[in-house]
Amino acid sequence: MKKTKDVLDKPTQKKREKILCLIGYIIVPLFFIILYLIMFMSYEDLYQSYVQADRSVPTIIHDVYFYLPRIGEIFQHIAVHFMTLSTSFGADLLFRLFTAFMSILLIYLCTFFVLGKKPGLNYKDFLIYGGCFLLLMISEVSETFTFRFSYANNYVIAGVVSLAFLLPFRLKTKTSKILPIIGIFILGILFGMSTEIGPLAIFIIFTTWFLIKLFKKDLKFKTFFKAYKLQIFGLVGAVIGLLLYYANGSISARAASSYGAVYDYVSIFDLFKGQTLITIYKLWQHAWFNLRYLMFTPLIISLFILTENLISKHIKSYHNNWRFYTCVLTFCILYMGASCQIKVYDDLYPRYFFLVYLAIFSAILLFINTLLRSFTISQKSLKISSSIIVSLSIIALIDMVIAFTIYRIQISSQLYKIQPIIGAGVEITEEYHRTTMIPSPIFKFAQLSPFDWGDTGNAMKYGYGPIVKTGQ
Repeated sequence: MKKTKDVLDKPTQKKREKILCLIGYIIVPLFFIILYLIMFMSYEDLYQSYVQADRSVPTIIHDVYFYLPRIGEIFQHIAVHFMTLSTSFGADLLFRLFTAFMSILLIYLCTFFVLGKKPGLNYKDFLIYGGCFLLLMISEVSETFTFRFSYANNYVIAGVVSLAFLLPFRLKTKTSKILPIIGIFILGILFGMSTEIGPLAIFIIFTTWFLIKLFKKDLKFKTFFKAYKLQIFGLVGAVIGLLLYYANGSISARAASSYGAVYDYVSIFDLFKGQTLITIYKLWQHAWFNLRYLMFTPLIISLFILTENLISKHIKSYHNNWRFYTCVLTFCILYMGASCQIKVYDDLYPRYFFLVYLAIFSAILLFINTLLRSFTISQKSLKISSSIIVSLSIIALIDMVIAFTIYRIQISSQLYKIQPIIGAGVEITEEYHRTTMIPSPIFKFAQLSPFDWGDTGNAMKYGYGPIVKTGQ
C-alpha cells in the first residue's frame, strides 16, 4: 500500500518541482525589469544624452566609433539619446526593457553555457540558473547592472555577445547551413568589438589549442575546416571585429586623454618606439599594483584539486572539466596580463573584470553541475536547495526594490534642478541636498546620482582594496 502511495505521489512531486522552478525562473526577469523601470539615469548618462541631443543616430555612431569603437559604448550612446531621466512611455521604455532583456539573457546564456543544453523545469537545472544570478548579485560586479545605464548598456551586452559567441564552441556545434554560418560570422564581428582584451585572449586560447592538436597529430589540417566550419567562420568574424576595433587611432587618442592620465595608461607598442625600459618599468609597476585582483587563482586551483579527488573516480569524462578549468585559468591570466597596461583603480574594477568574473562563475557552476549529475542526491535535498535559492532571489528582489524606491522618493522633489544644455551637457540650476544613494542593506545594491559624477574613488560596494581618488 505504501509503494502505491509513493507511485501516486510522483506526479504531484513533479508538478511541485515545476512550480517551484518556474517561480525561480520568473524572479530574474522581474528583478531586471523592475530595476530598470525605477532606476534614474546617472549624471554620466544625462551628460552623454544632452551633449549629443542635437545629433543624428548615424553621427552618434560615427563619433563614438572614433572615440571608443566598442559595441556596448555605441549602443549606450544611442540608448541615452532616446532615454529620459525617469521612465516615460515611448522610446525610453523600449530601451529600458531592452537593457533588462540583455541582463536576463546573460543569466540564461550563462546557464545554457554551463549545462551544455537549454535549462529545464527541474531542480538541477534551476540550481545552476539561480546560482548564476546570485553569484553575480552578491559579487562586486553586481554594480555593472545597477550603478549606471552606461555600465549595463556597455558591459552586460559585451557579456551576452561573448557567451553567445562561445556557445557553438562549448556545444561543439557542427553545421554547413548558410544561415548559422552567416549568423556566427556577424556575431564574431560583434564579439571582436565587444571589449579590448576578451576577444584577444579567446583567440590566443583557440589558436594555441589548434596548434597543439596539429603538433600531436590529433587533428589533420585537411579535415579541420570540415569539422569546425561554424567555429572557423566565427573566429574569422572575430578577427575582423578586432581589426575594426584597433584599426583607427581612437585607442591611442583616448589613452592620451584624461582617461589615460587617470589610469596611468601605458601602451604596449611603446616597447618598439624607443621607450623600452620605461615601458617595462611601468608595466611592472602596474602588475604589482594589480596583484590584489588575482583572487581567481586559488579558486581555479581548488576546482582542479576537487575535480581530481571527487569527480574523477565517478565519471569517465572528468577531463572535460579539466580542459574547461584550464581555459578559464588561461583566460584570466591573459586578461590580467593585458590589464597591466593600466592601474585598475577601484572605480574601474567591477566593470573592467566583468568577463573574468563570468569565466570564474562559469567554472564554479560547472563544478557544481558535475557534482549534481555525478552523485545520487535525494529529491528532498534538491528541493531544499532550490527553495533556499528561490528565497534568496526573492530577498534580492525585495532588497533592490525597497532601496531604489526610497532613493526615488528621496530625490524626486529635486529633479527639476537638472536642466539640459543641448550640445554641452547638464546644468544644475540650484544647490541640491545630499543625493548619494544609501546601498540596500543586504546585497548593497546602489546607483550613482543624476546630480553629479559621484565618489568614484571607492566604487566597489564592499570597499576592499586601497581607496584611490581618481579625480574624475
